[in-house]
Amino acid sequence: SHRFKMKTSRPALEVVELCASCHADKDFHNIVGSTGPQAEAVDTYKDTIHYRILRFGGTDTADCLDCHATENIHDIRPASDPASAVNANNRGNTCTAGECHVGAGTNISTIDSHLSKHSDRGPEIHIVELCMEGIMFATLFILFLLMGMETYGRLRNRDARFFRWLRKPKPLSGTPPPEQQGTGTIPNLHRHVDFNPKGDYRRYSTHIVINHFLMMLAFTVSVVTGLPLFFHNAEWAHTVVHLMGGIDMTRLIHRISAFVFTFDCVYHLVVLLVGTVSKLVRGTFDIRRTQVPLWKDVKDVYFDFRYFLGLEKQRPKMEKFMYKQKLHYLAMVWGCSVLTLSGCCLLFPETMVEYLPFPKISFNILRLMHAEESVLAFLVIMLW
Repeated sequence: SHRFKMKTSRPALEVVELCASCHADKDFHNIVGSTGPQAEAVDTYKDTIHYRILRFGGTDTADCLDCHATENIHDIRPASDPASAVNANNRGNTCTAGECHVGAGTNISTIDSHLSKHSDRGPEIHIVELCMEGIMFATLFILFLLMGMETYGRLRNRDARFFRWLRKPKPLSGTPPPEQQGTGTIPNLHRHVDFNPKGDYRRYSTHIVINHFLMMLAFTVSVVTGLPLFFHNAEWAHTVVHLMGGIDMTRLIHRISAFVFTFDCVYHLVVLLVGTVSKLVRGTFDIRRTQVPLWKDVKDVYFDFRYFLGLEKQRPKMEKFMYKQKLHYLAMVWGCSVLTLSGCCLLFPETMVEYLPFPKISFNILRLMHAEESVLAFLVIMLW
């Protein structure tokens, strides 16, 4: 009565918690017979971007009443009721009502805000999560395997970079036997030279320097502003958002960094394309000096492992980019592609659902992968 008289309403987050006090209760589920997606409704809603924004005090997002109630807040009906706001025939109007997805087409109503893992509704979500977990495990396993093998080999040979400060350059004595003469044939050559790379190698081009700087800047800012939304229940996440000026400012900064990130990817592709065409015209293009994976890289991995295990006397001769650098680069291509496409789904959902094939499945998969891929990229960068 007080709320109607004073024309006030509960804060959106309080509405969610009020609804959840029953709909997240197992005893309530047993009494009314809720199973599957109905029983998961609160948990699956709390996995959405809508709830994550509410947790940080955002207001331009949907709570329970925005979707499930009509103009009369007590008029909440099951989805099977033709008069329900979430009935299949009414969902399009519900999604585009008020300040929500204004101007969206009919496909917006096919997107389920509750990403249920239940077998009869959205099994692709569970499959994608399993795949992403597999990719994360495989990536980190390969990462630590390469690091471990190389570290073991360097320590065993006493030529690891950690020992550099313990050594002094030694003069080369005698002439190597004929079979060891030539480039790269003197074992542990770096023991005989004073390492000082300044001026030894060609510097990166201006384009490459700009590419790296923009990527470093955009990635760092995106991580700082994006990870708090993923870990929205953590205290540190709220501290970070507060320091950034609140959730609205954090989201604005994240979008600006996303634009810089996307611009840098396009810029890199243009430089790559123009440079390749220029080399083809001049007749100087050499695929061995590119990041394209070749059969030699597979052999290099094999013989490199043998070297680190002490089964080979020296490492294989690598091309301009060795297999680890190519793995880095391919991981960047995959990560940038996923983050850009999935980010567009979160920022422009009204447009993306109209052009994505099988939007009900592909849209859900992409918006799920945005967070999963971000965490994977963050772990790889930090651990590597």
